Amino acid sequence: MTLPCPGCAADLSEDTRFCGQCGQRQPEESAADVARYTEALQALGGRTEAWATAELAALRRELRIRSATHARLSTPTDQRRHPVAVWVDTVTLADFRVAEVCLVRVRVRNMGARAVSLSLSAQSSTSTEPLTASPPGLVGPGQDEILAVSIRPDAAGHHTFAAELVTRTLGGETQVVHTAAIAFRVAAANPLQQSIHIDARNQRVGIFENIGAAAKGGLVGAADWSEVALATGSLPVVVTNGPEAALPAVGLRASGVVVQGLPTVVVEVAGTRGALVEVDDPTLLALLAPGDRLQVTVLGHDGRGGLLLSTRTAAPVAAPVGADVRVGPGDSLAAALSAARPGSRITVGGTHVGPFVISIPLELTGDGTLEAPRGPVLTVSGDVVVRGLTVRGAAPPGAYAADALEVRAGRVVVERCTLSSDAAGNLTPGRAVAVTGPATLELRDCSFAASGFGVAIDVSWSGFATDDAAGARVRVEGCRFAGVGTAVALAGANRVVTVVRCELQGARDRAVHVMRGATATVEENSVAPTALLADPGATLVQRGNRP
Repeated sequence: MTLPCPGCAADLSEDTRFCGQCGQRQPEESAADVARYTEALQALGGRTEAWATAELAALRRELRIRSATHARLSTPTDQRRHPVAVWVDTVTLADFRVAEVCLVRVRVRNMGARAVSLSLSAQSSTSTEPLTASPPGLVGPGQDEILAVSIRPDAAGHHTFAAELVTRTLGGETQVVHTAAIAFRVAAANPLQQSIHIDARNQRVGIFENIGAAAKGGLVGAADWSEVALATGSLPVVVTNGPEAALPAVGLRASGVVVQGLPTVVVEVAGTRGALVEVDDPTLLALLAPGDRLQVTVLGHDGRGGLLLSTRTAAPVAAPVGADVRVGPGDSLAAALSAARPGSRITVGGTHVGPFVISIPLELTGDGTLEAPRGPVLTVSGDVVVRGLTVRGAAPPGAYAADALEVRAGRVVVERCTLSSDAAGNLTPGRAVAVTGPATLELRDCSFAASGFGVAIDVSWSGFATDDAAGARVRVEGCRFAGVGTAVALAGANRVVTVVRCELQGARDRAVHVMRGATATVEENSVAPTALLADPGATLVQRGNRP
């Protein structure tokens, strides 16, 4: 495979370090581009049609992805050796009911040549309770262990369950795998069942209530085991670590251990896990593997018991609590955000190139513009107010669109802002606002433009549910949507959106799309009834809308 020289566009071997025509040094394969290529492979889902092969070849040239990297990323998961095999008992999954204690039974087989200890941690879209299990002793080679976790579902509908399994030998060798998402259904509370028997001859009426409605007791019967697909690494979502008050302090510089590599690098520091969101050398990301050690700084907390980490040294001396800071053209907004303390107000003027991360309570206001070639342009994980700004993706032609704003946690208010993700020539559309965690978000009097999705709650750029934002609550009020594919989309039970007094006519595909058990209330908007869609199992309430 050949790659174009960025200096003179000459076709060069992918191993060439300097161009023979213009002498320019050829850029290295970047970790960010490898992550984007990984996303593209996942989106294509192993398709082998001519157009899919041609698309990947073109993308490799654009992102400068080498053939060896493509081969490594394309290796099917089932061809990689896992330390365990996992089955789930479908019998226990068949009888889930809201507010009742339900059981997930998992069988784990040690596929290695050494005895190991096992620990399981899991997450479910219908419960916020920590789900863990560990057998008391070692599991020998080829032996099985049955683990069980209890869930008390908080909502009816279709849900998912995923588990992370850690194996550890007596010599200290540790391996981590996670299961694919396991789908199950939660039934509502049992309705009253009633039978009426009328004996006309004797003028008697018999009423029998709750026939067959009582739950059956006794031992759980024989299992029906179904094997579950596995992947190396930990769950994509950082496992909740516990109350935020017990987390390492912001600004702490310490040694950490990598527990998960790309696409999201997860590092454990002082017993707490966090996502590596900032690095001083981007090429480092592709080289990190589970077990590696590196020095990191705690930038903040993500609101779900996890950390936001950086490889950079400690931030500059912070401004006083509640200080007002002005950032004009030529000033560094990134430095101002790093120096800010809770309660600060940062007023922005001019254009600033990110991406930017906010993880503490503060107000970001002004008439400035935030943009970035890769998204999200602005990531928020705290109680934050964003007012009056333009936040736009600025990915170059031939690249994936950059999401404008990602909300991961906290109580967030976005007011009188202009948000867009797509730029001319982008390969795929993006999201103006992506809600990817259990946040409470209010969008007031904002304008949305040039985006695949205006507001996406637990929905990826490709339209699939991401299952990360259980508990998200979003209110969209007085906003205008023009040049967007779908104005508002949400997926998953316990995700709720209210859309009030908005102009939704500018959506090309759908104004509101409610998927997979989510709930939306759409009232007093300018919207065509045919532009509202609720999938089976989802809830859509309409009041007072006008065409």
